[in-house]
Parts: sequence; structure tokens; C-alpha cells
Amino acid sequence: MNDTVASFAHDLRNKVNIVIANLELFEKKMESGLAWIDTKTYFEKSTKTLLTLTEFLDDMVNHHIEVEVSLNDLIIKAIETFKMSPLFIDYQVIASPIVTVNKVHIDRVISNIIQNSIEQNATSLQIILRKNSISFHDNGGGINSEVLLKIKSGSKASTKTQGHGLGLFSLKDLCEKHHWKLELQNRSRHDCHPVKNGLFIMITFPKPASHE
Repeated sequence: MNDTVASFAHDLRNKVNIVIANLELFEKKMESGLAWIDTKTYFEKSTKTLLTLTEFLDDMVNHHIEVEVSLNDLIIKAIETFKMSPLFIDYQVIASPIVTVNKVHIDRVISNIIQNSIEQNATSLQIILRKNSISFHDNGGGINSEVLLKIKSGSKASTKTQGHGLGLFSLKDLCEKHHWKLELQNRSRHDCHPVKNGLFIMITFPKPASHE
């Protein structure tokens, strides 16, 4: 129960931080005398995020209910939420699968992955949605190898110092619950070079998913 509460608190904090970031950007625009140009945009984005926050709280009550959801729709919604962030998101749709899952859980997972990329100072994130898989690859700092092993082993040790927090544990829990295959690895610029080139995440659905 404590893990569940901590996970929800983590995700709630992420959504609030998005609103705060938008307001901070607006404040900087005000200081430069350019706020009037983007006033409507900043407030629209903040309002949309607050609306998703309301939906999130409503869905928490029904966190055990699973329904058919369009991954494409959820990803588009998540990207829209982070539109004002400095992260460039390259989203490619090869297929649009429908999966049966708890909507709030998978929505949290997608939003957490994007938020984690921002926290790792990534400037770009590639998302590819295929018939039976979805992959994420950013150019941020990756994950410490020891922390990566803890996540794969199911350890609940915090990874917040690496910027990935409880979000990846929530992802792992989701995949285990639905018997999805999860691949997590740091990608290097060169195989023999120690410099990391971001985190790579792939979720594969073992059973053929329906499509839109």
C-alpha cells in the first residue's frame, strides 16, 4: 500500500511541476516584456494540465478497472501536456494498437518517461509506436548501471538521484502485471565508448493487440 501511495504522490508531483514550469516560463517572458505574445498559450497549457490532474485524481478511485485504450491517443495527450517543455519529441506512428489496461496506470507511465527525460536534461526523445511494441529513446544521462540492475531485480531502492525515481518501478509493475516484455538499457555513442547516449526503453506486447 505504501508503494502505491508513494507512486501516486510521485506522479501527482510531476503534473504539478508541469504547471509550475509553465508559470515560471511565463514569468521570464514578463521580465523581458514579451509576455503578451504568449499569454494565451501559457494559460491554455496550464489549464489543460490542471484538467488532466483532475482526471488523474478521478481515475485514482478506479485504479483497478481495466478498459480498452488507444496507445496513440494516450501518447498524443501526454506530448501535448509537455509541449511547453524544452524537450523535442519525435513521435512516429507505424501502427496504432489497442490494449486492455488500467488507463490511469499506463497514462502515468508514459508521462513519467517523458518527465524523466526532461529531468535527465535530454534535448530530444524519440517515441515509436508499432503493432506490438512501443519504444522510447532519449539523449539524456541514462541510468547508473547499479540502479538499472536494482530496477530489473525489482528492488524498490530510490533512483531519484538519477532522475528516474519511482516512474520506472511503476513501468516495471505494469509490464509484469500484463506479462509484457520490458527492455531497459543505456545506449552509448560507440560500443566501446563510456559516454552514455541516453536511455532506451522498449515495451513489447506478447499477444497480438487489436488496432484502430
